[in-house]
Amino acid sequence: MQARHRYEAGVTTGLEVTDAQTRLQRARENLVAALYAYNLARLELALAMGTLHPFRR
Repeated sequence: MQARHRYEAGVTTGLEVTDAQTRLQRARENLVAALYAYNLARLELALAMGTLHPFRR
């Protein structure tokens, strides 16, 4: 967002905007990967402790 404002003000290039968008997307992907790893670790811990209860309908 900040890079876009700088671009609109004419003080930077489109490359900076593209770079910022790329870094934002990478950060979002890293967040998803971290949340997945966290939840997987929680499941593995519960399984190891014998406290994982199977889902029943």
